[in-house]
Order: sequence, then structure tokens, then C-alpha cells
Amino acid sequence: MRRFSKTICWGIVLMFMVTILAPSALYAASKYGEFPDVKSDHWAKQVVTKMQLRQVVNGYAEGKNFVFKPDQSVTKMEAVIMAIRLMELKETDVSEGTYIPFTVPDWAKGAAKAAVDKGIIKENDFKGTEKASREWITRLLIRMVDKDNAAELATATNDTLSFTDTKKISKEYAPYVKLAVKLGLARGNTDNTFAPNTAVTRAQMVAFLSRTEDLLEITSPNVLIGEVTEIIGDNITIVTPKGVKYTLVYDGKSNLYNKEGKIIEGKKINVENWIYTIVRGNTIEYLEMRDKGEFETNTNPTPTPKPELDKDKLIETKGSIISVKAEEKVIFVKMDDGNIEKYSIDSKISLVDSNNKEIKLADLSSDDRVELYFTDKGELVELSLITNKVATTFKKGTIHDIVQDGSSVLIKNSDGIKIYSIDKNTTIKIGTKLEVDAKSLKSGDEVEFTYTGSMLDTITVTNGNFDDASKGKVISINDKAVTYENANGDLVSHYLSTNVKVIFGDGNAKLGDIKPGDTIEVKLKDKKVTEISVPSRNLIEKVTGKLEVDYGADGIIVIADANNNLKAYKVDSNTDTKVNGYTNSLYSLKKGMSIEIEVRDERVIYLRANY
Repeated sequence: MRRFSKTICWGIVLMFMVTILAPSALYAASKYGEFPDVKSDHWAKQVVTKMQLRQVVNGYAEGKNFVFKPDQSVTKMEAVIMAIRLMELKETDVSEGTYIPFTVPDWAKGAAKAAVDKGIIKENDFKGTEKASREWITRLLIRMVDKDNAAELATATNDTLSFTDTKKISKEYAPYVKLAVKLGLARGNTDNTFAPNTAVTRAQMVAFLSRTEDLLEITSPNVLIGEVTEIIGDNITIVTPKGVKYTLVYDGKSNLYNKEGKIIEGKKINVENWIYTIVRGNTIEYLEMRDKGEFETNTNPTPTPKPELDKDKLIETKGSIISVKAEEKVIFVKMDDGNIEKYSIDSKISLVDSNNKEIKLADLSSDDRVELYFTDKGELVELSLITNKVATTFKKGTIHDIVQDGSSVLIKNSDGIKIYSIDKNTTIKIGTKLEVDAKSLKSGDEVEFTYTGSMLDTITVTNGNFDDASKGKVISINDKAVTYENANGDLVSHYLSTNVKVIFGDGNAKLGDIKPGDTIEVKLKDKKVTEISVPSRNLIEKVTGKLEVDYGADGIIVIADANNNLKAYKVDSNTDTKVNGYTNSLYSLKKGMSIEIEVRDERVIYLRANY
């Protein structure tokens, strides 16, 4: 958060500036993802911003700014790198001896190997340094959406292209151009030409990719798509096609677009609108209004029926899911006999819903009721989703008494006094503090609770002193609230006090220095955060190692540390740079140099290099 001097002198200057500046000047602060060389009236402004915030494209360092260079042509390797980023593919770890069937520079080997493995590059004579032509790009797009096969290409064989220069499209690429046009991935120019042999510019490339994204399955946590269900001020609540609810906030730097690609104000967004958003934490950096049907391909693919098993020969049991670890392909299930079991889910295990349609592990969540089918050898062969969520009941009351061993609690409310069981799966909270057992509960506590049968699922004490400290990993943070994941894997949110104090390992800091992923300790008073500590991170990070590649014009240096781990850092003309003790240009940085840097706010502020 920026803080301005409140002296009388500055106040007078500010008043004077307000009286002479036009309204447009007052709102000249750049928006998220903007480049100074892509003006508001540029035809590709929206898609450039979108793909930058999707981390598909970056800018080039030019003075104090990063510019996009929209009219610069794209090489084939650059186009492939953009493609695998949009597809959310990780660059493959490569080592000496890794086989790639064509020549490629060291810096691009990881991306090239990932592209080969995914079928984006199939040619042994691929020449990454060649300019990417418009007809060549159509083949890349078709491969991105996994339609480079005879059956798919045949669907557009008889289509007629209406471009005035259709005859210039080579026989090799004509099927790809036709299918790309049919799928809406490629279009002609304003003069009704396709210009098949013209090199694609960076602006054209992000336009191609933006259209292609709609046919890809999006898994990035920074992209949220759903229906608006509530709007309060600048806060928007959406529900995704899978039923997950998020509350997001937009500000003056958010890019908001309607269906026609026109910039709009937040007040134009209404309940029941469907929106595509790119977020950082819970802040909307980019939003575009869409039609509901546009999301059916890339967010909620139609499940396919699975062949039914002969369940008469299998052993059936039921339970409720406690936890799903999708990345580790593991679930924990509390069986109806009370035992908790861990199951590894691999491709041999069938996951289906109640209609026997295939589902994904990510479609399952805590409290889902499931049926499990085993062979007589105890091997899990199918998990069938019965219902999403066990039926639970919410009530309020007052604790009347607690069984000494903490296994049960008596709660009094309008229904009288009832006894409820507590086990290790019961979530117990005192205000916003998560407890691991029932020792903090006491008679007279006012509580809110949910239960299934006679078993407490959650119980929260709503009265008493909540001043406390807690720890966790930051999920999102803004000037109003912080959300973090605690040691038990639960998400905890707190409002921030007006003058929250921020402390890093090397001194005081500001709220904006805290990043998602930071491990924090918070102090609370009256249910609000008064202090946040980030003891494990310094504001200024010091790094030593060797330069892995010569510095280029991209504003990035790559350093190998003592363990040969690689990491990239941003540099610019403001970086205090010295080589062999003398002030020098960043272009004097060469591979193999010993280097020492200091980093703040993800930017190198101090650099010393030696041969």
C-alpha cells in the first residue's frame, strides 16, 4: 500500500494538480498486465493483457519499462513455448544424453522436449529459429487441441475457404487452415486475405492462443469461471460449474470486459452473468463476460459411461471421504465401521458417479459418501460416488457439560439437552483458532455446531476472548483480509486492522511485501489481525552463484547456485550493476561469471559479477 506525505506543501500541490488535470489524467494509473506500447485502442489490447496475466507471454526490458513489441514477428520455437505455457505443460527436465530429434539451443531444450512428448512437435527437421508463418501456426493450434488426426482433419476437407488468396495456402497446410477456421481458431485479415506465408506477429499470436484456450481444459488455480450469484460493492461472489463458491474483489486496476470486448465498469456486472476471471489471491486482475455454453468444453467435460463391473463377484463397503489429495492421487475414507483407510488411486481403479459415468479424482471432496468395491484379495477396483456431502444439521446452543475424557459433550438449546459424540475428525474452533482436541471447551460456552446422526462434525465457540496467535501459509492477501492454510490443512481467514504491523526476518515491511506462499504468524485482537510476521523470509534476498547463460534483451538472468539449482531473476536499467568492480551494462554479463545479487520485490536491485 502506498503512503503519501501529508504535509501542507504536498496537499497544496495535489489540490493544484487536481484542478488542472483532465479526468483521463487522474485515472492514468496502469491496469494489471498492461504494456506501455500496447495502447488502449490497439486491436489486440484485450488478448495481450489476458495472455500476459495468464503468464503465457512476457515483456522486454526497455529502459525503466517492460514493453510487449506487438508487431515483432514470432519464431517457431517462441510460438511453441507460448503454446505449452497456455496448455499448462511443465518444461521437461533434460540432461546430457536426452534425445531431441532436432537442433535446439540449451535454454529451449526443456520446452522442446515437453512439446515433443505432447505431440506439439512431430517433425525431425523442426527449425525453431525460423519465423512462424500463419499457415504453420494453424497446425500448431490443431495439435494443441489434440485434433491432428485423419478423422478430425477430414471433417473440414470439403469446406471452402473464402479468402481472396486461398490459392497461396500450401497443400501441406490447407487441411489445418480449414479445420482451424471451422473451429474458430483462425480468421482472415480485414482485407479478406489469409496471408498464409506471412510471419505471425506477437499480437497475432496471442489472439490465436486466446481463441484456442476455449478448447483446452483449464486447470490453473488463477483462472476462475462461473456464474455471479451475489454482488456487494466491489465484491463479486461466483459459483463454478462444479459448485465451488468464491468471493472475489475488483479494483481500479482490474481489466473488465463485456462480451463484445469493450471495457466496462464494475457496475455493469450483474447477478446471473457468467464470467471468466484471472485472479491473484482473491483480486480480479482480468474479467470478461461470457455465455454459459462457452464454458462447457474447457471447464466441465461431459463424462463418458464406464463399462459396468460384475459386482456380484466383488466385496462392497461404504464410507465417507475425509480428505482428497489429488496431486498425490490419494484419498482417506472413514468407513462405516469407524475405521479410517487410505487408498492410492491409479488408472486401474474406476471412479464413477451414481449414474456409472466416469469422474475425476478432483471431482471428489471431503464428506462425499462413496461405495467401494474390492476383489477377494482386497484390491480396490471401483469407487462409486453416492452423494456429494453427508447430510448434516446446523444448530446453535450452550455447552451444558463435557465428558471428562472429551469423547462427548452435552449441548442445551431449544430442543433440550442432547449428548453428541466427538472424535478425531471433529473440527473444534475457539473463535478463529483451530484446536486439536476438546480440552478448550467448557461449560457455558455458546457454540454453533453441525452434526451427522449423533456425531459432531464441527463445533465453534462464538463467545469469549479471541485474542490469539496463529500460523499458516498465505493463500491470498489484500488490504482488507488475509487467508492462509494452517498446519492441519484448513483455510483460515481474518480481517485486518487499520494499521496492521508487518515484520520480516530483516525488519519492518509493508503489507504488499507479503506474497502467496509465505509462511506467516498472525496476532489477533477483537477478531482482527494486528500484526503479521514473516520470520522465514527477508525483504532482501541475497543470492550467489554462476551465470548460466549470457544476458539477453528479455530482462532476465539465470543463476545456478552451489547445488546447481537454476533460478531466474528480473533485472532492469535501475539494477546497480558492476562487473569486475566497475559500473557496466547488463549486456556485459556472460555465461560462467561468478555473481552476487540482492533481490527485493522479485527484482534485482544490486548485482556484482566477476570473471
